[in-house]
Amino acid sequence: MEKEEAKREIIRAARYLYKRGFVAGSGGNISLRIKNGCLITATGTSFRELRRDQITHLNMKGERLEGPLPSSEWRMHLALLALEGIKAVCHIHGIYSIAHSITCEPSEDVLPPITPGLLLAGPLPLLPQLLPGSQALAEEVFSKLKETGARAILLKNHGLVCVGKDLSEALNLSEEIEAGLKLYFLVKDHSCLLKEDMVLEIRRAYKVRD
Repeated sequence: MEKEEAKREIIRAARYLYKRGFVAGSGGNISLRIKNGCLITATGTSFRELRRDQITHLNMKGERLEGPLPSSEWRMHLALLALEGIKAVCHIHGIYSIAHSITCEPSEDVLPPITPGLLLAGPLPLLPQLLPGSQALAEEVFSKLKETGARAILLKNHGLVCVGKDLSEALNLSEEIEAGLKLYFLVKDHSCLLKEDMVLEIRRAYKVRD
């Protein structure tokens, strides 16, 4: 993808996420793989009014080629863009994603089987608290996604990270998970979760990893 086209795509995605309420203030970050590196939203920028000059071009070593200082999470983005088939990373601070990360304990999959759509978005690992922007966080996120084959991961008390073959796929996954977790919190009666035999049947039918 050409750089200018990629910048336009990031801006559209950022404004969409802001309108959906998935980020606030200067929270959240997006990256997109391009021919000679990646583009990532700059540090301290708001998705509400993101501009072309607030998108940074890095090479895959993390060296800045153009633009302002990148998001503090650039290490995590570079690590995930190194995964096979991954071209886009979306990190949001959705209210329900963060609430779920706070109320759950770290495990391989914390996604409640409340709808088939949410089930198919999984697995959703939850990492323990790690310093935002750190190399340790980048390495843990990379290792967990590579190990589990997951396309999304929750960071405890922090937010949701989704990856995809393109930005549309990463955005769709972010929406599916945030909407599903909202439903989970609104329903309250968790006896309404999908029964175990239905979970297994859905996973077999759609070849979802257990």
